[in-house]
Amino acid sequence: MIIKTFIAYIPLLLILACSDNKKKPNENIKSTDIIKESHEQKKDTLKNRTLVYQIENRKIFIVKDSSKYSSEFLNDLRGLSSGFDTIKLIDDKIIVKSRPFNGTSYIESVDTVNIPIVPPLNKRLKYKKVEENKIYDLSIERISYSNIEYNLRINDSILKSGQLVLTGGIILGMEFDEDEQGMAIPVIQYIDKSNCWSIIRIDAVTQEYVNFEVICWNNSKDSFNIQRLKQEQ
Repeated sequence: MIIKTFIAYIPLLLILACSDNKKKPNENIKSTDIIKESHEQKKDTLKNRTLVYQIENRKIFIVKDSSKYSSEFLNDLRGLSSGFDTIKLIDDKIIVKSRPFNGTSYIESVDTVNIPIVPPLNKRLKYKKVEENKIYDLSIERISYSNIEYNLRINDSILKSGQLVLTGGIILGMEFDEDEQGMAIPVIQYIDKSNCWSIIRIDAVTQEYVNFEVICWNNSKDSFNIQRLKQEQ
């Protein structure tokens, strides 16, 4: 069964619609205690380090503690940060500040997006699905604010395992799948884009169901899609 996917955008997208073409008054940014990095900065290897990226002009991306997130998640967010004035990443909160120019003045706008803790931090969840002569067992454990670790078995043999990363697009809104009755279900998506893409989408409300998909762009025979694995109690 093919699951239809929707993306519901939160009001932050309205901010992006504000034109930036009009001339704006000059503004100065204090560079005190700011680590100025280029957009192509290499992976940071220091732990517990506060990172401050000056993306362009006055646009800034701040990470309070880089050890709590994967570099893939930070790079994903940093790629989106140029559409806003300031993004602050503090524990499980993303604080987004924008100041669109209306022709005469700036309009302050601040929104807070909570990083979804689905599944809960350091908790292992188990899912199962029986399909014909195949028994799928999936275990998921959240190991940081941005990453989950998984192990997928089929008939007691390991089919796939590794880590997946929360997508930075979470600041733009929640994603939705359709259930068997056609009802929209909010989901949290984790993905690994190395070689074949591995994607896990977890029911954001009850965590009762999970969809697991592997997409191999160069070899479709290795692709598979397991829908609605049910959580074991």
